[in-house]
Amino acid sequence: MVSKWLVLLTYSLLLYVGSSLFAILLKVCLVNDKFAIFTRAKFWHDWLAGVGGEFLNTWLLLSLVLLIAALFKSSGAAVAVGIIGYFVLGMVNIPMIALIRKYTWLKWNPLNMFNFSAQLGLPTLSKITKLTDVQLFWGNLAYIILFLVLGLLFFRRREV
Repeated sequence: MVSKWLVLLTYSLLLYVGSSLFAILLKVCLVNDKFAIFTRAKFWHDWLAGVGGEFLNTWLLLSLVLLIAALFKSSGAAVAVGIIGYFVLGMVNIPMIALIRKYTWLKWNPLNMFNFSAQLGLPTLSKITKLTDVQLFWGNLAYIILFLVLGLLFFRRREV
């Protein structure tokens, strides 16, 4: 199970670093210096925060899929549940926001943590999520660790 984590971590790091470098390369090749993004600290801060937020959201989803894979005997079923769950998340988000308004303790549910990258780009979402960027960051990390540890425990108890 830990080997799956390391492979996924390597692939996701390569994906995010590679796509970021490719975006910079395209900017230099296609746009030249028409936009002075290389001297604007706010651009770099916002861009790196967005990439980091997406990376954490990806890992929250990956950790949840790995937990589901440990619960099911078929990893294909876990991947299917993860993909379907990701698309259903958009439909569940609206009723969840209404429930968070009514029951503020629900702001700590894992589905609300998927709003992290969106809130980094649009800070006014904190009024909807009822969490700050820092709280969402630590909530994401906590759920990632929790899901990975639970997945490891279920995987160890599974009969192979």
